Amino acid sequence: MSSPATRAAPAELAGWLKAQALAEGATLAGLADPRAPILQAAQVASWSREGLHGPMAWWPRGDEQRLDPRRLLPGARSLLMIGVAYDGGLELPEPPAVRISRYALGRDYHRVLKGLLRRVMQRVEERLGQVAWRACVDTAPLLERYWAWQAGLGWIGKNCLLIHPRHGSWLFLGGLLLELELPADQPHPERCGRCTACLESCPVQAFRGPGRLDAARCISAQTIENRHAELPDFMRPMPGRWLFGCDDCQTVCPWNRRAGEGSPALAADPALLERLRHGPWPDDDSAWDELTRGKALRRMTPVMYRRNLRGLR
Repeated sequence: MSSPATRAAPAELAGWLKAQALAEGATLAGLADPRAPILQAAQVASWSREGLHGPMAWWPRGDEQRLDPRRLLPGARSLLMIGVAYDGGLELPEPPAVRISRYALGRDYHRVLKGLLRRVMQRVEERLGQVAWRACVDTAPLLERYWAWQAGLGWIGKNCLLIHPRHGSWLFLGGLLLELELPADQPHPERCGRCTACLESCPVQAFRGPGRLDAARCISAQTIENRHAELPDFMRPMPGRWLFGCDDCQTVCPWNRRAGEGSPALAADPALLERLRHGPWPDDDSAWDELTRGKALRRMTPVMYRRNLRGLR
């Protein structure tokens, strides 16, 4: 005989599941249906076909899975999407000697969000028993921003980032595919209007239009994903003095003026902030290893770091 918990109505279970995610540290939580046709499927396919993924050579290999999340978890019937805010209001030195994208100043978000989703699943299985699931945080070919929009967490801005009316675009996203039948939330309405501040702010004109990013010209993609010994000519000298990533299309967004402190689990490392303010930046691999341990900043290898650093000199 099934327990009262397993006989709970899907709507009650959906509310309970989102509440568990918030209790474990998520800033936002919503549900989407991974079986639903992807409204932007043609745009996703053409982005790869036209080579707009730039230095992210691995991107096209995951297109089939991106266009059908059930390839990531056969039998998936629900997708819990979470957003965890990071500190968009952090005061950084101006004028900067070196810039690092705000998201990389704290702990590696992959670990933080995957840990959160695993804890949510522990609660689910304590209540329901064994359930098939898969957690996705940026490394699996899941369209996190699209599904976060479908789950009501915000809308996709013209700079291709998810925007929430309170937290702006300073959000990490994660997804939990579940073999559970739960009602989906409604997609969030678009609220960018006629604003094009993000498109106009890009110092290298990486946007071909609203929602159309050419990653081959993107500072963030070039500094983080380009594995070659040298950067393209347009990246020398380094635009905006960006050593890792780029926040230019976010800092100008009117919705980001409202954002405040983020999750304490993702707070900026004081030692790294001190480096930003006063330097010096390490030259040897062991010092770089120590500085970046446990941070998303480690996505940049020592060789890439020295290459990017050369562009600042």
